[in-house]
Amino acid sequence: MSKRSWTGGGDWQPYDPPEPPKPPPEDEVQAPPVPAPMQWPAVFESALVAGRFDPPHAGHQHLIATAGDPRLAKRTTIALCTRATDRLPWTLRADWLRRTFPDAQIVQVALGVVEDWHAAAQTVARSLRTPPGVVFSSEADSGAALARAFSVPHRLVDPDRAAVPISSSALFNDPMTHFAHVLPAARADVVRRVACFGGGGVGKSTLVARLGAHYQTRSVPEYARTWNEHVDRVSEEDVGMLIRMQQATEDAAAAQANRLLFCDTGATQLLAWARSAAERRHAGKTFSDPPLSASHDLRFVLRKGSETPRQRQIATAVEASFERRGWAFVRLDADVDAGQVFDAARVHVEALLERPLFLSARGRSRPPGDQSRQTTQSGHTADAAVPPAAHTVGGAAGTAVVRRNEVPEDA
Repeated sequence: MSKRSWTGGGDWQPYDPPEPPKPPPEDEVQAPPVPAPMQWPAVFESALVAGRFDPPHAGHQHLIATAGDPRLAKRTTIALCTRATDRLPWTLRADWLRRTFPDAQIVQVALGVVEDWHAAAQTVARSLRTPPGVVFSSEADSGAALARAFSVPHRLVDPDRAAVPISSSALFNDPMTHFAHVLPAARADVVRRVACFGGGGVGKSTLVARLGAHYQTRSVPEYARTWNEHVDRVSEEDVGMLIRMQQATEDAAAAQANRLLFCDTGATQLLAWARSAAERRHAGKTFSDPPLSASHDLRFVLRKGSETPRQRQIATAVEASFERRGWAFVRLDADVDAGQVFDAARVHVEALLERPLFLSARGRSRPPGDQSRQTTQSGHTADAAVPPAAHTVGGAAGTAVVRRNEVPEDA
């Protein structure tokens, strides 16, 4: 029905209001816009991690493992930057990194002594044949400088050391306190090895087991005894095999040890036994000692006043071998109670833990045939230098035997 409206004059005119708009059909109703799905970043072809790694530690392991995550990069390059003032040989550091990250490419980059990180970044950039797609680092300034040198993104990982609270300087200066941050691949070269020598039945095995339990670490039994009891009687022809097995079992245990590794005898005693047997068989002849690297940081020789002729022969031959090689040892009186022997040995072990050395005797003097071979950017190989044999001196308890031609480890 029409309504009436006033038009401003004296009359009212009819007025029909417009009809309200009709709703559109259901098939024409527009749905609200759907947000676009999140776009994942593309995986980089390669990631670069650069550093001196002097020494490498668990924080570096965390950084390189992050860079090598397949969700982030397809491959990883580690630029091992070296200087003449480095604390550890670069070939040794490269060997640890290679065994920790076997799929990564390791490139040695020689830096100048006074280069800052801006100059160092340019040196790294000139050294790589193929530029990376991204740089990973734990240092905001140096990492950004390296990324700018390649004009690639920079990804920062744990700059506050919250995930892994360690630095190379702290680890190098006190490896025993920060031992948990030593790379597993480096532990065989850092663990302090303590070996017990002497004739059969003087208490070597008992002392080794007790020391291992006290320091909550691994101990290594005498492999010659294992062979003799479970396989066959030991003969002179077996000595070379037994020495290699003793060394291999020690290295395997050292990689799982906690700061210390206790060894029941060692290669020196096997060689001394073989030399003594050969000289008895060939009366009047003297045989020279074959080359042998120092692998123990502390040597105990257990002696008794009531030794049997066989016990005396073995202990005397071992001590004579140490003297010829210029290796120090500590003579312990095994006639006293086993608890007293343990207490005397523990004094020397505690002194060993206090020595401010990063590498063990094994790390400073790798055995023959165990040199690291690393590929440099130019494609050449470099052998890790084998340092002179390291020597050990005794402490307060027991009898410390030090010869004039020795160079003590802490000199």
